[in-house]
Amino acid sequence: MNVVYLCRNRLGGIDRMLPILMEIKKIKPELNPLIVFLNEKHRKDIKMNYHLWQGIETVGARTYAMKGKNKFATLIRLIRFIAMLSFRYNIIMKDQDLLPFYNVSMGILKKLSKVIEIKLFLGIQIAEVFKNLTIQRTLDLTRKGLSISSPLKGEYDYLISALSKNELEELGEKPKKLVEVGYVYKMPEWTKFAEAKRVKGDYFLYILKTLGIRRTGLKEPEIIEIMEESLDVLKNYNIKTVFKPQTITDMDKLKQTLKKLNYSNYVIDYGHAFILSYNAKFIFTNIFSTIMCMTYYLGIPSIEYAAYDSELLSKLGGSLGGRFCDFFIQRDKNKLKEVLDKVINGEANINRDSSIMQTSFRNTPREFYEFWHKLLLRNPIDDVEKS
Repeated sequence: MNVVYLCRNRLGGIDRMLPILMEIKKIKPELNPLIVFLNEKHRKDIKMNYHLWQGIETVGARTYAMKGKNKFATLIRLIRFIAMLSFRYNIIMKDQDLLPFYNVSMGILKKLSKVIEIKLFLGIQIAEVFKNLTIQRTLDLTRKGLSISSPLKGEYDYLISALSKNELEELGEKPKKLVEVGYVYKMPEWTKFAEAKRVKGDYFLYILKTLGIRRTGLKEPEIIEIMEESLDVLKNYNIKTVFKPQTITDMDKLKQTLKKLNYSNYVIDYGHAFILSYNAKFIFTNIFSTIMCMTYYLGIPSIEYAAYDSELLSKLGGSLGGRFCDFFIQRDKNKLKEVLDKVINGEANINRDSSIMQTSFRNTPREFYEFWHKLLLRNPIDDVEKS
């Protein structure tokens, strides 16, 4: 048996898939999943997030880079991949159709093997945030003269989704053969793994993405401008900054900016944001990040200092994160100082709505475990403990 995950070309895919792989490994301990990266650079980028790589090692996963240095090398890797899976029972999970010549490749594989194809819808795990990001994406694409397409297009046998059937239908999607997963960062094996790796110290976490224009269809300054304003205020507080970059972050530009502002009390850490957030005093960002949903769940304050497109801001009324952003500041350094004074001095009133915690951070349902028992063990189970 092969359990294969076709990982999209970014950190987010394996990030949200890893807790599921940990639960699968618990059900079938002898299993060694196969994670397929786009290319060697993709695999290297994942390795930089050392917590993710440790998690991959924890589940005993094999890894495979699909694209080579040229088309011929890629074709050879694709043939090898098909050969590895031929004449076997294969469960293939995908965020998107990653394989070269996807339909042809899968057609060949299905003729040679037993294949179950599972589509994953885990990118945005909170319905409210998904709606806001859809508003942003629609505005961006409309201004570019482009149309927005369904994220659930394509062929699959089952859909594993962090959003429920009702939530998907409210968003205009019509899922078929849906298996709900709940909030993946609540899954028991991930929780044990993450808690064992907590970091200590007095610090706040600064989430980085691009330092340039985030969407060309939006009328916004480069993020580095907003970041400079943020750092100019933050440097006046005696608290260590832990910068959490992404693979798209221009590190040279970051270091030049820190040097220009004489910003010295910091470290750069490529670890997992969920783990780095555990003991953070607060998290800070200049672009909304789904990490804010994680910190809402963990009870950690979040601050977003941004400069949203005026039309987008009027449609949203605040952060893309909605209620999951504790403090949203639209380019006002004085307001930023007021918020930081309260948060750093412990005077901020941080509450977590119990109804939001129940509806947005759902436990993994029993049906999810039953589904995997049937696929992995090929027989139903009578009783599965809920997480």
